Amino acid sequence: MDLAMVLSVPFCIVPCCVFPGEFPERRNRDGTRVRTHQQFVEYLSCKYDRIHRADLNFPFTETSKNRVLYTLP
Repeated sequence: MDLAMVLSVPFCIVPCCVFPGEFPERRNRDGTRVRTHQQFVEYLSCKYDRIHRADLNFPFTETSKNRVLYTLP
């Protein structure tokens, strides 16, 4: 995502694993550590202004990672 923004190329990602122990420096705007999937999506989507968010339509959304972050050309 960071490289795509530097190179000004569109991207599309579906955030999955948070790994809070490996990335303790990740903090949301309010200063809280990123520990949950929801916090991770918020953290990534707030990094840049041009990021769009959408939900993929899965029949089992309570356990699936169905949030997509993307940019347009």
